[in-house]
Amino acid sequence: MFTAIQQRADGSIDLAILTGIGRKVNTLEEVKLSYRDAKKCIDYLQTTQAEEMVLSYQQLGIQRLFLKTEVDELKDFVEDALGVIISYDENHETELLQTLRVYLECNQNMV
Repeated sequence: MFTAIQQRADGSIDLAILTGIGRKVNTLEEVKLSYRDAKKCIDYLQTTQAEEMVLSYQQLGIQRLFLKTEVDELKDFVEDALGVIISYDENHETELLQTLRVYLECNQNMV
């Protein structure tokens, strides 16, 4: 939908439209987080020469850490990236997070 709007605007009035899509939220209180995510996407599109005009927060990936990162955003990134592992460790008394840490510290050497 956003791509179609952008194409019409670009074709008829030579207007570039950038669209940022925040994460899906479940409560009204979380809408501010989704808005912040969408704004980060637009900031990224404005600072790069990417041809994309529509970007979702999930597509932004690790790049989001380099755009005016706040402590809460770092926590969100850790939760998005490692939340499942942390939760599994807590619920099953395993050490998957520690195993991942050692694996990365050893330059991804499984030995």
